[in-house]
Amino acid sequence: MIKVYSRNLNEKNKILKKSGYILGIIYGPNLENTIPIKIPKTSFLRYIENNKSLNIDLLLDNEVKSCTITEIQSQPAFDGYMHISFKCID
Repeated sequence: MIKVYSRNLNEKNKILKKSGYILGIIYGPNLENTIPIKIPKTSFLRYIENNKSLNIDLLLDNEVKSCTITEIQSQPAFDGYMHISFKCID
């Protein structure tokens, strides 16, 4: 399980990335709207190293959301992840 945080769309992406966050979004058929999130980079890297599954539980605002990773955008030149898309499956 990874703790993620709601992201204010007025926050500058560049500042969030420099602060150690990966940007992301949660979407799904049971969600009224998509949810923009920020993910602590260290937590995500730790998860990826220890788990090979694309299924992941995200803790957002004290609520667990079961999700599948549908897309990871990376930027190899800067050795990092740019954006991760999660599809909520519950």
